[in-house]
Amino acid sequence: TVELPPTITQLAQSVSGDRLDLAATAEVAGVEPLTYEWSQAGPLLAGGDIDLIATGPLGLFVAWGSSSSPLSQQVQLDSAEVVGTPAAADLDGDDVIDLAAVQTDGTILILAGSGDGNFTSAGTISGYSAAVSVVAGNLDGDGLRDLLVIPGGFDTPSTLLSDGDMNFSLRVVFNGVAYPGAQLVDWDGDGMLDCLAPVPGSSTLNFSAGIGDGNFAQPIALSHSVAIRSLSLGDADGDGALDIALESATGAWEITRAEPINLPPANRIRVPDLTVTQGDIDVSIPILADCETDIEAWTAVIIWEPSLMTMTSLSATGTALESVIDFQVANIDDDDGVVIYAVIIDMLPPFDGEVLVSGTGHELGFATCNIQNSATEGAHVYGPANGYSANNGSIFDNIFVSAGTSINTELVTGIITVDAAPATEDPPPTEDPPPTEGPVFIRGDVNGDGIIDLTDGSQLQLWVTGAGVMPSCLDAADVNDDGIVNLSDPIELFDFLYQGSNPPPAPYPDAGPDPTADGLDCNQ
Repeated sequence: TVELPPTITQLAQSVSGDRLDLAATAEVAGVEPLTYEWSQAGPLLAGGDIDLIATGPLGLFVAWGSSSSPLSQQVQLDSAEVVGTPAAADLDGDDVIDLAAVQTDGTILILAGSGDGNFTSAGTISGYSAAVSVVAGNLDGDGLRDLLVIPGGFDTPSTLLSDGDMNFSLRVVFNGVAYPGAQLVDWDGDGMLDCLAPVPGSSTLNFSAGIGDGNFAQPIALSHSVAIRSLSLGDADGDGALDIALESATGAWEITRAEPINLPPANRIRVPDLTVTQGDIDVSIPILADCETDIEAWTAVIIWEPSLMTMTSLSATGTALESVIDFQVANIDDDDGVVIYAVIIDMLPPFDGEVLVSGTGHELGFATCNIQNSATEGAHVYGPANGYSANNGSIFDNIFVSAGTSINTELVTGIITVDAAPATEDPPPTEDPPPTEGPVFIRGDVNGDGIIDLTDGSQLQLWVTGAGVMPSCLDAADVNDDGIVNLSDPIELFDFLYQGSNPPPAPYPDAGPDPTADGLDCNQ
């Protein structure tokens, strides 16, 4: 029971996706009944219980409570009339729900949440055209919730991209991308939010594919048999596939069921499909996993065509597992197009039992790759494969480790589609650079005997810990070529010698001058 002024006399509910909407009719002496729109936004607070937002002619309210006394607390946030349902989302990256509410003049009121039921005004913002509603979603891939500004009639829609500090950048999108009733959803399964919008007064539903930078492709018109007033998305039959419900102008609903495309539960390593352009650099590729049981460690073997791309790194940086992994090594072999990625989660004290919990869509790591300028246009298969080695090392398979037992994994490859690079004019001819001067050395050959082995790492470790003699060539001792000789250098050398990690940067394996400028000396 919610007792917000004025007294509520009628209550109806509907389900929109995973959101519960309530329409409440209230009576005020001497005036016509007022209608309030309620939305399940919760939790607005940190406690985890569902909370509600109410909007109407008397302004904006929130209601919350506890599991034993739900919605027992009510607060009026603003007295200005609010149009439609506010967007409840974390707009500034502080993990607390904020609100964006459209006012009668078409501006958008932003309220910053504190997590305790209180909200502070962060001012008003405007889209390109006056808004009648807003929808929140991550439109540019930066992890922050942005706003799709939906105008009235056939005005031009726009997006407001959050910078994480309650400031927003305006981007105008194609006419027809968003109309009242629009929904954001990854309709085509490419990991970017798309927009579905009913065209007012017609039987057309516009589909606009998200580009991932806050913009959308031009709308594609999808025809229906009758005029569409609104739409709702959700899993209507519990099969894991996204279904769509269309409301006709007469109020009748039609549900179109989608076939499930979910992979069945399994122990699985997989990679996504990608579209790239010749010469693209720093392309991020997630290595994904599904697991039926908790996982303590894994080995992932990923292969690709060497003529397609090179891989510069593979690590758990940027994943949810980043802070709990104690050991990881990626042995990258660009000559053969193979990487062996080994991870142990809980290898070091205090042995707190951290694991990769059973579930789907886990990000094991991100590979950073550069697409070859000469990569052949078209589709290229890549992904996990068994029975491969990297840099002439041991042969490995894709393996999960659970409760000390190795588990073979299902392997799902992906497709990298290469588009041609845009035509460019040939640059003017340049003169050959002057020859590099300076001493020659082999990086990692600390004792200068022409061979990289255990003695080099031991000598270097003794010196950096204060118990040995300084190497005669500090450039050779700078194993990772970061311009500093410290404890990380012998560690990287031992990883290369005994863990199969990447070899030292040039000059290696042949002697040569240092290609990078630094303050280190070499007296050889």
